[in-house]
Amino acid sequence: MPYIDRAIQTIKVHEGFRSEVYNDHLGNPTIGFGFLIEDLKLTRSVAEQILYMKVSELVRKLESHIKFFHTLPEDAKVVLVDMSYQMGVNGLLRFERFLGYLGKGKYESAAEEILDSLYAQQTPNRAKMNAAVTRRLI
Repeated sequence: MPYIDRAIQTIKVHEGFRSEVYNDHLGNPTIGFGFLIEDLKLTRSVAEQILYMKVSELVRKLESHIKFFHTLPEDAKVVLVDMSYQMGVNGLLRFERFLGYLGKGKYESAAEEILDSLYAQQTPNRAKMNAAVTRRLI
């Protein structure tokens, strides 16, 4: 149906695109091509696509900020991605001792750094799981 493509192009011109949430002329939180936040419903499939894109971007950032990232065992990479997903790459980079131990292959010490943190206090189950995975790298 060619009219659908034409209608989409017209809407794009009229609405414009915003990658971040903004308030429309009526004060409603809006994003994208005029999508009202309150009207957005995500299917699991769309949410998984977004998650994949976010994780892929996190990996690119981790590779550029952590020089030894590519040399780590896969499970260590999973821990780093999970932690940075929760706290952002900049938040993860503040775990200097943890990253130092991880880079030197001192996995027991790295695991202890995970557990001795505000991160572990705020999300104890997640931190314990990531510490356990880090310990198993030995």
